[in-house]
Amino acid sequence: MARLRREIEAVEPAVLGRFAVSWHAIGGRRSGPDALLDVIEQLQGAPLPASIFEHEILGARLGHYSPDWLDALAAAGEIRWVGLEPVGPRDGRIGLYLTDQMAALLPGKATDDLTEDEQVILQWLARQGASFFDPLHAAAGGGFPTGTVETIWKLVWHGLVTNDTFFALRAYTARRESRRDAQRRRPAEGPKFRSRRLVPPAAEGRWSLVHGGGTVTGAERMTSIARQLLARHGVLTREALASEGVKGGFSSIYPALKSMDDAGRVRRGYFVAGLGATQFAQPGALDLLRSLREPAVDPQTAVLAAQDPANPYGSSLGWPLPNLTRTVGSTVILVDGEMTVYLSRGNRELTLHLPDDEPFKTRRARAAAAQLMAFAKGDARGRRAVFVTTINDEPATGHPFAEFLVEVGFVRAGLGLHVPRPTGGDDDA
Repeated sequence: MARLRREIEAVEPAVLGRFAVSWHAIGGRRSGPDALLDVIEQLQGAPLPASIFEHEILGARLGHYSPDWLDALAAAGEIRWVGLEPVGPRDGRIGLYLTDQMAALLPGKATDDLTEDEQVILQWLARQGASFFDPLHAAAGGGFPTGTVETIWKLVWHGLVTNDTFFALRAYTARRESRRDAQRRRPAEGPKFRSRRLVPPAAEGRWSLVHGGGTVTGAERMTSIARQLLARHGVLTREALASEGVKGGFSSIYPALKSMDDAGRVRRGYFVAGLGATQFAQPGALDLLRSLREPAVDPQTAVLAAQDPANPYGSSLGWPLPNLTRTVGSTVILVDGEMTVYLSRGNRELTLHLPDDEPFKTRRARAAAAQLMAFAKGDARGRRAVFVTTINDEPATGHPFAEFLVEVGFVRAGLGLHVPRPTGGDDDA
């Protein structure tokens, strides 16, 4: 009886961290367009930063991720992307969707407060359908192409216009690299060619209206969104919706969740301690959650973009230390589901969270250092510039964690620690 009672007790928050990594198959070995389609099906509607969604979020779930897979699915009409909101001058959050499910998951968009140029492009697309940049530029009155490109992207972030490829999105968010960096990075796309048209890279492809499919009632949309959130999170809490941007919050989808509970398709209860009392879970997800009560014999690590839906910290779970945020460009390292390392944007300021007791403190520190080394070595695109100057607001070279970093290959240089470049000239050595 004691064993059975323990099985239905709420798990500790760290277990949710282990569960999220497993539920999203972080570090998975699957590859190819079909595996990518499965990943997108789970991530539908999640607000993903456009500048990192491919290699940092999709790549965390797939082995040897290639942009060609995404392009192949887009060309086949299997998936579409939609702008959700701008973030800074050259970035924004997008949602990925399976084409036949997008209408049921997209919230309605208003066309009020649009400029005259924006209205002109919308009217052209409504009359003529999907169009390349040249006719849109002509419809907007010609002039400098930059103005028309800006107008198109304003409509993108309004959620009204999208593109049938990902080329324009990549060009829009691409950071400017030095010639040396560009030469060192390996090409991630197919062969290049010299265009005979004067089209800005951020305007390539065909543009079309996002909305225009069949009508979906409000109740049907909320039910579809609730099912999608359950598929993404497995165990859905009120706190998890903080990073989802669902209009109306938890109360808007609660009736749909309650109906699914009444029908026996989901379970309602108190599954994760310290969170809201009303939690919903898929039966399979609940079994997996409870099976992860105890950490594995060997430390299980995962490196995630801070805004990755698989990172529960700053969303479902609170940060273990103050002043941490889910900022674009920041990275977290989870060890056995615990947030252990937070690396700020720029990869220079490191925040470390370790337990006080041994041997758990050393176990997590050593595992986090090894994962940080792997992160610095990079992927097929090249090495990452990691130069740790501070650890918990102290000089990095004098912090006790520096010894663990040196142990895995970091070297002290000046005011920080970095990974030396291989002497053989091969970044993958």
